Amino acid sequence: MSDVSDVSDEGSASAGTTVTAHAVESVLTALASEADPAALDALLAGHHLRHLSPAARRAIRTIGHTLSEARSRQALLNAIYETALEITAKRDREAAIRTIVRSARTIVGSDMAYLSLNDYATEETYIHTTDGVVTSAYRSLRMPFGTGILGAVADSDVPAATRDYLADEALHHIASVDDAVRAEGVRAILGAPLHVEGRVIGALLVADRYPRGYDHAEASTLNSLASLAAVALETAQLVESLHDSLDQARHAEAESWRHVTDLQRLERADAALVSALSSMEGLSRIEADLAKILGTDVRIVTADMLSAARTTAGDDDARRLNELAQESRRTGEPTTGDLRPAGQDANAAAQAQMTTVMAAVVGDKVLGAIRASGPLSALDGLILQRAATTLIAQLLFEQAIAEAGTREQSELLDLVLAEGARGPSLPVLQRKLAEYGIHVEASLAVLIVDSQEPETAHTVVARVVQETAGGVGLVASHRGHVCALLPSETPSRIGTEIATELRRRNVAATVGCAGPGPGIASVRDTHERAHRLARALRLLGREGEAATESMLGSVGLVLGAQDTALHRTIVQDTIGPALAHDAEHGTSLAPTALAYLDANRSVAATAALLHLHQNTVRQRLDKLDRLVGADWRDGTRVLDVHLALRLWQLSQL
Repeated sequence: MSDVSDVSDEGSASAGTTVTAHAVESVLTALASEADPAALDALLAGHHLRHLSPAARRAIRTIGHTLSEARSRQALLNAIYETALEITAKRDREAAIRTIVRSARTIVGSDMAYLSLNDYATEETYIHTTDGVVTSAYRSLRMPFGTGILGAVADSDVPAATRDYLADEALHHIASVDDAVRAEGVRAILGAPLHVEGRVIGALLVADRYPRGYDHAEASTLNSLASLAAVALETAQLVESLHDSLDQARHAEAESWRHVTDLQRLERADAALVSALSSMEGLSRIEADLAKILGTDVRIVTADMLSAARTTAGDDDARRLNELAQESRRTGEPTTGDLRPAGQDANAAAQAQMTTVMAAVVGDKVLGAIRASGPLSALDGLILQRAATTLIAQLLFEQAIAEAGTREQSELLDLVLAEGARGPSLPVLQRKLAEYGIHVEASLAVLIVDSQEPETAHTVVARVVQETAGGVGLVASHRGHVCALLPSETPSRIGTEIATELRRRNVAATVGCAGPGPGIASVRDTHERAHRLARALRLLGREGEAATESMLGSVGLVLGAQDTALHRTIVQDTIGPALAHDAEHGTSLAPTALAYLDANRSVAATAALLHLHQNTVRQRLDKLDRLVGADWRDGTRVLDVHLALRLWQLSQL
């Protein structure tokens, strides 16, 4: 390679001085190999470059510095680009912020970095994310706008820096913040604002634990990272907004689909309930279809059953069922409650059964209720409400049929009891009675129920007749009481069952049982006898009982035909002194007199009956002679005294 002449200006090396091609090559190689300034200075001081002019040396150093700055800028750009790629790959807003803060600390080469967000409601900026911060006080700093470096940058649109924060009197200091800065050991701080749509939303800062001046390149780098952070935050916010919109759209779609599905299920439920109603299969069909629709156990409770639940003694679970039905009546919606009987201890909680009850209400009257096991969904509750409407239609239909049947049975009974029943209407009457299983030549019994709750009594009598007599017979309301006409040889058994059921429901009633009599012609007389028996029981205060003529005898008939005041008069006028003596002295003269007359006036038989000595019986009889007159056990007075004693005895039962 030939020598190259140096073209120099003023102050250059002397003319004729040459630099070898090897020297030029070494300089170019050093520049190409990214030699640092110290290595470049050592090369220029070498003997084969000693002839370079000062201008050439300055040019070489300038070129080296320019190349070094370019490489540094390229490295910063690469680092920022890699940071951008990294945060772009992150869809999580918090993860993107952490990446930017960590990159700011690394690229600027500081001890720590942190990002704050502005709270315009309080006019403060607060540290959100940190990297390299060791104290919790510093991590939780909140600074008013315009204070310190953090507050100043967050309230402006230009970067700011301090070489030594605590010594910088140009800053607006806050004592509590200075304490946190001192505890963290922070000296130098550099910050850049975060801009989103022309608005500052926070700041990105780096800090060092020694005094440091930040050059323009470092400030520019932090500002670029702050812009990148703002874009990342804005993008993350847009992504979150998009996700929220997508979630809302999915939710709306799901709700629409659920609504369509619910409507389809309601339509199927309505169709099934209408089919059950039109099938004429009654409550059992509605109950079965509703259980299938709801997928749970369903029971239909009638008004009669609810009334029984309300009045039945000792059945807390039944009363609770009635309470739930009444609550549903008040709200017009299904009511869910625990039907575990009151009084069970806490250890029995596992046996509790959650039940939903929907009342079928017309006006303010509960016709019945639907009882479904367990709590139900809102849709199931709506189906239950629709089912209650179906139940109302079915119950009203059955009630209309029952009322028509009741009217017909009442009319039939009126015809049977009419004196002209043997006239021209007899063939029609025979045919009608045959529909109820009654033949005019059969032995017919009559039961009379005397009660202050005739509707409940009628329901009970009809049910007992249905269960015990297979539904054969008439059950009708007649002259304020309930009457049953039955082809039965044992009316007392049915009467006892009726009395027991009414007593269980706490319904005050008496039941008179008469007959059977021979054929339809005997019904009028049998009815009157049964009526007298029911009346006699009520006058005796023996409500809740059933009685036959054999149980009360002729005294019962007298009681049934007269009023209570007359009975008391007969007793007081006839044996009053004996009763007064017994009450005053604790004696038993009246029981002894009744036993004596029942024993056919035999002293020996009376003593045996009362387990007394015969002399004791004679002494009591003598006392009775003195109190009520010696003729009480002779002649015509015997019947009067015996009747009075029987009236007294029955009134004590």
